[in-house]
Amino acid sequence: MNNKKKINDDFAEYFFRNFYQDRGMRKWQGFFLSDHTQALKKLLAEEKKQSQSND
Repeated sequence: MNNKKKINDDFAEYFFRNFYQDRGMRKWQGFFLSDHTQALKKLLAEEKKQSQSND
């Protein structure tokens, strides 16, 4: 049986107001960096493939 206490709305509100620190833009910059790196790798692979076909 599960003995964990259920979190009520008051406790959740208290936690987010006093303890939770949103990473905000840092979180989104991480997503951007990941997508940007992936796009650069794809571009590099396409350029490499194109240069090999021109040789």
